[in-house]
Amino acid sequence: MFVDEGGPGSKLHSLIKRIGSNNDTQPEWATVKAISPELSVQIDDMKLELDSDDIAIPQRLQGALEVGDRVLVIGMQGGNAYAMIDRY
Repeated sequence: MFVDEGGPGSKLHSLIKRIGSNNDTQPEWATVKAISPELSVQIDDMKLELDSDDIAIPQRLQGALEVGDRVLVIGMQGGNAYAMIDRY
């Protein structure tokens, strides 16, 4: 049995990496850099900042994000688009 250590976000990240062995989707940690005038999210270890055109945000998180929030995103379509999974 594989045991994940850490908080819920770390466990989810580990689980996705373990069972989601799909090269088209990669879970990544990111930080919200700006909310206004436009959302900006910085993926860890990448210089590129994503804006609202690059990332799908769940309805439950729209309006709930704050600068500095840590979020889990999944890259799709070879990294051309991302989906935000949750914040931690």
